[in-house]
Amino acid sequence: MYIGNGMEERQKINLRIVPEKAELFSDQDQVSWIVMMPDVELTLDDVMAIRGRGMETYNPEKPFYVLVDMREIADISDEARAFVAGKESAKYHAAMALVVSSMAARIMGNVYIRMNRPERSTKMFNDIEAAHKWLLEIRKK
Repeated sequence: MYIGNGMEERQKINLRIVPEKAELFSDQDQVSWIVMMPDVELTLDDVMAIRGRGMETYNPEKPFYVLVDMREIADISDEARAFVAGKESAKYHAAMALVVSSMAARIMGNVYIRMNRPERSTKMFNDIEAAHKWLLEIRKK
């Protein structure tokens, strides 16, 4: 399986699905992807389910460098945002790139970063290739 969306084709490794919420996989560069399903409204329970699926391939020696494709998400609850930004989540993620396209998603992402102050390097992008490149650069440090 491959992803597209304006980015070179990348093989999906360890594909996992949280029904009607998200698709999770790694690529050949060891970037962990979370692709949100269209029009999803995420609750804390949804985030915990996504986290659970992601942890199936977790290696404590290799923290996740995560690219979250939020371009079609509808909303995320305050509780879910706070959990993702918090210490519990940060101990598994070295960096997180958030990819957005709509004004609503951009506002959500900016609120997430400014209000929740994530415990890890977090940056918003409009371009999926730029987000991926940033994660690879962070990983090299």
